[in-house]
Amino acid sequence: MRRIEWLSAYTAVPASAADKRAAFLQSGAVAVDMESYAIAAVAEAHGLPFIAIRAIVDAAADEVPPALLDVTGRDGRLVLGRLLVRLLAAPRMLRPLSGLAQRFRVAGRSLRESARAGVPGPAPDRATPSSAERR
Repeated sequence: MRRIEWLSAYTAVPASAADKRAAFLQSGAVAVDMESYAIAAVAEAHGLPFIAIRAIVDAAADEVPPALLDVTGRDGRLVLGRLLVRLLAAPRMLRPLSGLAQRFRVAGRSLRESARAGVPGPAPDRATPSSAERR
């Protein structure tokens, strides 16, 4: 079954259920995507094909605790010390965080399965040298 839905690009995380609902009402998009838009813009500027395959971790009704929004570094990776400090200061965040972690694992499995299945589409243009051929 093929399912195509619209994503909406945002530069700030809509963390509350109210923010997510407002984003939906404004755009009609089923999800907010903060990363793919920038990559798509670069691909378009260079005339490259682009497809985004995403997995949703936090549902519209989920409240992401604001203190958890800055626990990643500039590279997007978790800064464990920062997370531990936030959890020690507000242990009530552990419950929503554990739910997000569980959905993150499910999303990861879904993305891995999608990657193994491959992405249907046209074959690459052989007129363009591959990265191996350019070396």
